[in-house]
Amino acid sequence: MPEPLELKCPPGGANRDGAFKLSWTGPKDATFRLVEKQGDQSRTLFEGRSHGSTVTGRPAGDYQYSLSMVQGRSATPCVVKVRPYPLTLALSFFFVGSLVTLATVIVILRGHRAHKRGEIG
Repeated sequence: MPEPLELKCPPGGANRDGAFKLSWTGPKDATFRLVEKQGDQSRTLFEGRSHGSTVTGRPAGDYQYSLSMVQGRSATPCVVKVRPYPLTLALSFFFVGSLVTLATVIVILRGHRAHKRGEIG
């Protein structure tokens, strides 16, 4: 019986940053082809004997990945949905980080002035 061919996508098929690892099982001596499809466009991302590939730089969208052995068999395709965090969340983190930075600078300056006046060691 031939070794099973299985494509493994990120858990839940969701991703926030557009970078993820795809891996697969199959015969060790086989040549695999990994194809990415988005909308009506498709392209080969990998062709070789490795059992994994890292995908990076994907903007928001749905991506379908299919794996086949160059000699024939195919695995069940999987879909990865890239959904970045909303801009409002990113801006709120930036705002909070700016406040923490400002507070730290103020504490350092006050401590420096107190030290120069001899109020602290």
